[in-house]
Amino acid sequence: MSKKGHIVQREVLYCLVWEQPRTHLAKRFGVSDVAIGKACRKAGIPMPPTGFWARKKAGKTVRRMPLPPRAPGVNNEIKLGGPRYDYGRHQTDKEIMEQIPQPPVFNEPIENVRDRIKTQLGKVAQPRTLKDAHRLIANLLEADEQRRIKAENSRYTFSWDEPYFDSPTEKRRLRILSGLFKAVTKCGAMPSVNKDAKDVSVTVGDEHVHIELEVIDEGRKCKEKQGRPHDRFRLTIKEGWRSKEQDQYVWEDNGDEKIETMLRDIAEEVVLAGEHHYRAHKEYQYEWTLERKQELIEKERQRIEMEARLERERMEMLRQERIQLLLDEASAHRQACDIREYIARMLDLAGTSLSTGEQEQLMMWAEWARAQADDLDPIVSGRFQIDGLQE
Repeated sequence: MSKKGHIVQREVLYCLVWEQPRTHLAKRFGVSDVAIGKACRKAGIPMPPTGFWARKKAGKTVRRMPLPPRAPGVNNEIKLGGPRYDYGRHQTDKEIMEQIPQPPVFNEPIENVRDRIKTQLGKVAQPRTLKDAHRLIANLLEADEQRRIKAENSRYTFSWDEPYFDSPTEKRRLRILSGLFKAVTKCGAMPSVNKDAKDVSVTVGDEHVHIELEVIDEGRKCKEKQGRPHDRFRLTIKEGWRSKEQDQYVWEDNGDEKIETMLRDIAEEVVLAGEHHYRAHKEYQYEWTLERKQELIEKERQRIEMEARLERERMEMLRQERIQLLLDEASAHRQACDIREYIARMLDLAGTSLSTGEQEQLMMWAEWARAQADDLDPIVSGRFQIDGLQE
């Protein structure tokens, strides 16, 4: 198995789990059959029920469950095996160069996805109390109660130890979030919130949608409305992955129309934002891959061009060295010839006017001088190079 694991398209894995038992697939991909099942459940891929393969082996009629549409925000590429905490499989430069990048294809129009979300949401109730709050909100209230008890039993109380949600405004914040969390959960989304309910996000498939719920206008309490605050809230879905189709969506309290009455629309857009983020992410990956491939192609072109230039420079240097060697050899030959001519003239000029001893000295000098000329002459010494330098 590859150290990075295997990437399988959702439709391909669906066909595989209905063509052979998961135990066989597990061996093929180097993972456990439990991992195969977990990947299928996460991707919304139906699997053969218990006894399916036995009935098929016995020749009985078996029915394959159809593959439902991909849930919003769910990645169509399924990773099997590899590092546990590998949050993304990035193509190597070699893989990018060997493949032709294909633009992402989304078979289902975004409006069809919206229609499915609307069907799943159904009716969304307006939260009026916190008695039946969402599990995460109930946990916040329980933690708040523990802070309250601790503060009452302590001699010293600091602001950071006090309950977060005693004020009507903060209780309303929890009611809004509770209603929203219950709604998006119907679509399989998983909300999360920090201890003071200021950092809110919803995981839609494999995408994280960040939400901001802020007070934009703090008003005074009104006695005739049983202490209900006039604070105005604004809820914003933060933009993700440079989405081209979806800008920031914003809802605000406006007169008698409160955010609580807009929860169905908000939940719909939150879940749909997960799909927008996923599609924008895929388009970003495609565009990045195209740019990276062009960079690699240009880099390879520059490398080949540089190697060719260096080779030309090397050959030119060798040519210049061969020419210089030729000039040096020719110069040495001329010097040797000049020496021999000089020796001959010296012997002619001396003639017979020299004594016997002087003639012997002259002959010894002439012999020595001829040896120097022969050693200097590349032709006589055999040091000449007809083929030039060895490459």
